[in-house]
Amino acid sequence: MVDVITFGEAMAVFVPTAPGPLRHVRQFEKHVAGAEFNLAIGASRLGLEAGWISRVGRDEFGEEIVRVLRGEGVDTRHVLFSNRPTGVYFKEYSALGEPRVSYYRAGSAASELGPDDIDPGYIASAKALHVTGITPLLSESCRQATRKAMDAAHQAGVTVVLDPNIRYKLIAPDNVPAVFRPLLEDSDLVLAGEGELRAILQDEISPLERLEEAVLDLGPRLVVVKRGAEGAVARTAEERVEEGPYPVERVVDPIGAGDGFDAGFLAGWLRKWELRQCLRLGNLVGASATGVHGDHEGYPSWEDALAMLERHQDACR
Repeated sequence: MVDVITFGEAMAVFVPTAPGPLRHVRQFEKHVAGAEFNLAIGASRLGLEAGWISRVGRDEFGEEIVRVLRGEGVDTRHVLFSNRPTGVYFKEYSALGEPRVSYYRAGSAASELGPDDIDPGYIASAKALHVTGITPLLSESCRQATRKAMDAAHQAGVTVVLDPNIRYKLIAPDNVPAVFRPLLEDSDLVLAGEGELRAILQDEISPLERLEEAVLDLGPRLVVVKRGAEGAVARTAEERVEEGPYPVERVVDPIGAGDGFDAGFLAGWLRKWELRQCLRLGNLVGASATGVHGDHEGYPSWEDALAMLERHQDACR
């Protein structure tokens, strides 16, 4: 049995070696990344059996994506090669503020993913299906693939885990509620940023606790709110747990932290840990991503994560 299956787009990422506008940058480091790709790698490093479904180009970038996943122990049997190109994006660093991202993904191999690429039997073999709001925005066929995967999970009793991962370069803010609210309603476990939930529910003023209740009223059994430097909150109908952040000495690049949190939280939750411990592990893995260039390179192994958790708890005593 697979612990968690996810699906979506992975791309080649070009990271500048110096800050400044891209028009002035002369050198880049090449990585590969993508929200679901990162989740699969993070989960696998934490000892889970992880599977990833997608299409990649029949090009060097596509070959590298599959090679990296296989090297990390992720199941790639349901990855297909396409004659379309693998998507690419560039990061841009400024001396002020967070990195900016420029995507070149229109017409990519992953946008060709469709319902015929989703095997209900494979989905049924998992304990959890991880879904993001990115994939259904890539194309109509990707939207249909998302719908089929979620339906297959529900029919098989597989937990549907949603990270909205709203990308405003793919959707206008006014369209967010219509697209993302149905995804919330069809999910069992939600892992989201506070700002994302406010955008989906069109609620900028209610206290966070009321926002959590509103999500639970839509159908999910558990909502986890990722709050970055303020830690995270887990909420069910029976309990509410808050946990502070894992300390970070220096943030190099925050991209990939949210996916790392998802991997850490699920690694604890699928092992039936208490919610507070799940939050701690999620915060730790998310924080680990921020200290390096590249989205997933900083994620710890299971053994390292346990050792880091123990050291952190000892320091807090």
